[in-house]
Amino acid sequence: MCYLPSGVKAEIMLPPKWWQRPYYRLLEPIECAGHFVPKGFISDGATVPRLFWPVFPPIGRYLKATLVHDCYLQQGIDRKTCDQHFKQCLLALGVTSWRVITLYTAVRLYSCFLAFKHTR
Repeated sequence: MCYLPSGVKAEIMLPPKWWQRPYYRLLEPIECAGHFVPKGFISDGATVPRLFWPVFPPIGRYLKATLVHDCYLQQGIDRKTCDQHFKQCLLALGVTSWRVITLYTAVRLYSCFLAFKHTR
């Protein structure tokens, strides 16, 4: 059990292979900008290529925003709405504007990529 960035209390679940990412199970529910994620929710943090981890670590200050985004996606909420909630949370957490723009643009581009991939 440990406290992760943004005061998130979680259990770290180590992967079987050293090159795989760990998962985090929430030990307490979280709230961010009026959005809630229940205790027990499991996430691997922000999906960021390893090359960018020094600037955008998977469990950075924006972890709560990432958890809201992932939780809503798992509930079947459409990606555009999830992405908008992600941005609201980033702003509520006081993430710097250049990071908000970069992170939000990245999730929107990924959403577009997935939509394009599914039409082929």
